[in-house]
Amino acid sequence: MKPFKIENAAERELFDAALFYNTKEPGLGGDFYNSVDEGINSIRKNPLIWRKIHGRIRRYFLHSFPYSLIYFYDNRCVTIVAVMHHSRKPLYWVDRVSDK
Repeated sequence: MKPFKIENAAERELFDAALFYNTKEPGLGGDFYNSVDEGINSIRKNPLIWRKIHGRIRRYFLHSFPYSLIYFYDNRCVTIVAVMHHSRKPLYWVDRVSDK
């Protein structure tokens, strides 16, 4: 599996979403974390199989939650740049990768 890192902004999005789900139903935030973990592991195994959506940026759709993992792979490491809710403005995260 490829190494990975998660950008600070994406980590905040992950935490906020899990907190939101836990307020809706206790334990649902943990289910969300598990879904993200499964997604990251899938990406790390085969980082190039998900479709490019903007330049070198790719998108992985989470199962059971209306979120996607927005990431890029530079032949060394997978970098998660956003944990994006599907109702958000589609390219709100673009400035996070413009200098990379």
